[in-house]
Amino acid sequence: MVKHFPQIKIILAHTGGYDWHVKMDIAGISDTMYAELCSSCTSADKVLPLIKACGTDTILFHPGYALGMVADAHLDAQTLRFVMGINVQKIFQLS
Repeated sequence: MVKHFPQIKIILAHTGGYDWHVKMDIAGISDTMYAELCSSCTSADKVLPLIKACGTDTILFHPGYALGMVADAHLDAQTLRFVMGINVQKIFQLS
């Protein structure tokens, strides 16, 4: 899909649960690919690798659920700004 439609925005839904590392095989192949951190299988270990590979979005469950996982990942301020809003602005072309 990425090769045929390079401008399409792709969201890797639920980041693979406990098998999130499988998503890393395709993460980062496009600047328009994002990982959704929301999953019933939380793991702070997946947050930073997925952010570095393809950016993120969030929220399916109560915000505290995903926010706790993000807080436990101890992200730097710039990365946190992207996770908490800049990426969604890019995806939906918001000002």
